[in-house]
Formats: sequence, C-alpha cells, structure tokens
Amino acid sequence: MDPECLVPGKNGEPVSRIGSIIERQGFEQMKDEYYRIRDWDLKTGLPVRESLKSIDLEDVADDLEKRGILT
Repeated sequence: MDPECLVPGKNGEPVSRIGSIIERQGFEQMKDEYYRIRDWDLKTGLPVRESLKSIDLEDVADDLEKRGILT
C-alpha cells in the first residue's frame, strides 16, 4: 500500500495522485482493455473458458459453468 498514492511521473519522478479524479469513460476504456488483454469477459470481468483452459484450469471452468457463473 502506498498511502501517498505515488506513481511515476515525467522522467520517472514520483508524483502524488491524492485527490486526482479519473473520468468514468477513461476508466471503462482502461478496464475493457485490461479484460481484453487477459481474455476475460467484458461484462462480468471473469476469465472465459478458453483462457482458463489455456492455463490448464479446465476443471475450474467446468465448476464455474456448473454454478452458472461462467458464460
């Protein structure tokens, strides 16, 4: 945890993000890109069957599907 909310700024110098506000549209775009890169479902934020299968977690996919969680 970083109570100062420091992130790298220009030239790598630390910059505080305390009090910063991100616009909803920008956040949603970043979130969707994150999900796409990981091959997750954009609506639920969960991995899709193929992404679980690719890392040898097909049994987890089967279980999630039985529970009605995996689409």
